[in-house]
Amino acid sequence: MTSLFASPYPPYDPTDKSGDCHTFSLESQKDRADQITFDGKIEEGKVIIEKLGKLKYQMGRDHPLEPIPDDGEPGVEVYNRELDRLAGLNKNTWFTAPWLYAE
Repeated sequence: MTSLFASPYPPYDPTDKSGDCHTFSLESQKDRADQITFDGKIEEGKVIIEKLGKLKYQMGRDHPLEPIPDDGEPGVEVYNRELDRLAGLNKNTWFTAPWLYAE
């Protein structure tokens, strides 16, 4: 049987007392650590937390459901059109909308 992948490092051996920890995963992490940057990631996280807080606030106070922004995915227009129809029936809030729309 032939091996599909040959690691450049031996597998981790918990009985090895030499302390040589050059496993493939460790070396891979070291290589990636240089490539990872945190530019903008903290700000992006703050924006996400802010949006989640707003959503939680709106859900808890039975605010109207907001239309989904068009991001190119299919079905956005159909969902938003149905949400408008529900608004005409006064069934477009978190507590009154059909579960499929509020889910």
